[in-house]
Amino acid sequence: SLVGGRGSGKEEVCRCMAGIMKADSGRISVNGREVKIYSPNDAINAGIGYIPMDRRDEGLALQMDVMSNITLVMLKEVIHGGLIYPQEEKAKASYWVEQLRIKAPSLKALCVNLSGGNQQKIVMAKWLAAKVKVLILDHPTRGIDVGAKQELYKRIRLLAAEGLAIILMSDTLEEDIGLCHRMLIIKDGKMTAEMACPANKKPTPVDIIGYMV
Repeated sequence: SLVGGRGSGKEEVCRCMAGIMKADSGRISVNGREVKIYSPNDAINAGIGYIPMDRRDEGLALQMDVMSNITLVMLKEVIHGGLIYPQEEKAKASYWVEQLRIKAPSLKALCVNLSGGNQQKIVMAKWLAAKVKVLILDHPTRGIDVGAKQELYKRIRLLAAEGLAIILMSDTLEEDIGLCHRMLIIKDGKMTAEMACPANKKPTPVDIIGYMV
């Protein structure tokens, strides 16, 4: 988890990793291999997915349907000879709708008409369908109800247990502490501390705040 106050630079770090902003310095490695990220396509090709804080404007094509959003990044997998195979696309989208318990009238339902929690699940499904190696979650529970938050917490823990690398930025310290295994604290664009967060010995907000201010 990347932890810091407003203006600490944590969001900018993640947007650089996602190819949305240009980094001034530093290196990015995925599975021990250094990668060069100059654009979102470079990040996708490196296996990095990014779920932005503003899912409606940056994470989803709201006027497109559920299926089209889920298969957007991995569409090449259902294209053969220059043609999209609808049955393959439908099967892949249906799988992730079931896995993430996305509630929608059908795969053809427009994303603009769904709840915030289901919109967030669709953004996550898009990256999981693309088989990313690293998933950046920028305030993933902002604007969703308590029930949807609990579902996302369970999914995040499950994905981490399955080996997906997750970089998390949360709305609250309690959420950071509860979800992460390791915490990097950032202030004014620099890392001020690194803390382990094992399940049996979590730090408290008091332990963290001194490094943030």
